Order: sequence, then C-alpha cells, then structure tokens
Amino acid sequence: MKKVKFDEALEKLEAITSALESGEVGLEEAMKMYEKGMELALNCQRILAETESRIQLLTEEGNGKLTLQPIRLEASEDASKERQE
Repeated sequence: MKKVKFDEALEKLEAITSALESGEVGLEEAMKMYEKGMELALNCQRILAETESRIQLLTEEGNGKLTLQPIRLEASEDASKERQE
C-alpha cells in the first residue's frame, strides 16, 4: 500500500464504513472493502504513533532555561480527566 496522508486515509475509511453500514454492498465487495478499511486503519494508527512520538513539551527549568521534553499523551489525558471531575 502506498503512503497515504492521514486526512485522505481517514476520509476513505469513513466512506468505506458508510458503504458497509448501508447494507447495500454484496458479500464479496464488502470483504474487499473491509480489507481495504483495515489497511487504512492501520495506516492511520501508524501515522498517529509517529506523530505522538514527535510531540514535545517546552518546559522552563528552575534556572530559567527552556528545554524540550517528550510528552506522554496518556498522562495528559489522565490529568485532563482529573481536572474535569
């Protein structure tokens, strides 16, 4: 599968999902669409994982020096949930 941009892959995946949910697709075509959808979903997951590893947080140390540190998205999501409660 050639590299597809995230937005393009997501758009195609949404179209496949809609077609499959409509129930108007024959079994063989549905299987082909399902396989293509799985490829697209895996591609989206790969792109998201690569992007997540590139996200960094700019923090200020006690001496005023700015540093870049990797950000853990799971921890950020947990903190957001705690603030909402």
